[in-house]
Amino acid sequence: MIEPVLREKKRYIIFKIEGRVDYETMKEKIFKETFTFLGQKGAGEAGIIFLPELWNGRRGIIRVKHKMVNELKVVLGLIKDYNVKPINTTGTLKKAKRLMEK
Repeated sequence: MIEPVLREKKRYIIFKIEGRVDYETMKEKIFKETFTFLGQKGAGEAGIIFLPELWNGRRGIIRVKHKMVNELKVVLGLIKDYNVKPINTTGTLKKAKRLMEK
C-alpha cells in the first residue's frame, strides 16, 4: 500500500451539460479540448479520469489532480459544441455523488 504522503491528491469536478449527450462523445470532446489547451504533457500531468458509472447524460464527474483543477475548468468552458459548466469541486467521491444528485 502506498503511504499517504506519496499518494496522488485528487479532486472531483461535477459538471453539467445543457442537452443530452452520450458518454463516449463527451469524453472525446473533453480529451480533444484538453490536448488542444494543455498539450500532451499537460494532459498527462492532469491525470484526468472519467467516471462512466456516474454519467447520466446531462451530468458527470471527472477526477483530476488537485493542482490542475482550474485548468480543467477552463477546458470545460472551451468546449464549443455543448454548453458545459462546472457545478462544484470536492475532494471525496462520496460528496461528489451527493452533489450530483441535487
